[in-house]
Amino acid sequence: MKKLIDVPNIATPNSNFPKGYVVNKSTGVLGTKLGSVLFADLIQFFQKLIIDASITENDLADGVTNGYQLIEALENKILAIQPLNTKIIEIGDWDMDATDSLPVAHGIIDFKTIRSISIIIRNDTDNQYYPLNYVDDTGSLFGGSYSINTTNILMHRVISGIFDTTSFNSTTYNRGFITIEYID
Repeated sequence: MKKLIDVPNIATPNSNFPKGYVVNKSTGVLGTKLGSVLFADLIQFFQKLIIDASITENDLADGVTNGYQLIEALENKILAIQPLNTKIIEIGDWDMDATDSLPVAHGIIDFKTIRSISIIIRNDTDNQYYPLNYVDDTGSLFGGSYSINTTNILMHRVISGIFDTTSFNSTTYNRGFITIEYID
């Protein structure tokens, strides 16, 4: 990309325009010459965008009547970015007071495509929700942790932590939810 500062009659860089900026021609001001030096990179950017979107130019100016091929190309480029899929799994029964860990099958074909996991734990009265990795006021891990392998998310609760109480011992009750974000 051409350096803007090397183009004749560019305004001096400042905190607002750290690379300088184009100046209009007016009385006593030469103004920036808008030619191939400035437009080459811009034109090449749009050409590459059209190529990547596999669009054949219609040789008409973009507009309502002729269509907006550059916008279409940009939309195609954005959509080509690999989106995240979301999967929500119920934890199911977990007497956290009696059992310090629980495996839950994640059902993702390749666990290496998992990008993030969030685990919400519900208390027995279902009036408070906590992240599994709950941290107390001192910054100490007071809830639990998890690990992932090829088939399961293995959740652990901290011994003597917030979940190691009778407020988290009901069974026949969905203990909470695991939200997984993954790519295809």
